[in-house]
Amino acid sequence: MATAVRKQQIASMIQQALGEIFLREGPRLLGQVMVTVTEVHINDNLGLAQVYLSFMLHKNPAAVLKSIEQRKK
Repeated sequence: MATAVRKQQIASMIQQALGEIFLREGPRLLGQVMVTVTEVHINDNLGLAQVYLSFMLHKNPAAVLKSIEQRKK
């Protein structure tokens, strides 16, 4: 089981990495939409992360989320 500090460090690294990916690849993949990674929560065994996103400059955030989900691995 990971300590709270370790979980926060990993969550922060994931948030930063995903933010950079959305900044670099977002316009090419999603068009004129700004995606912000607002929070990342990690479970106790570090096997699962919940990522919370915020979408700006788009009229249909559900469509953006669907597009992101189609591209996830």
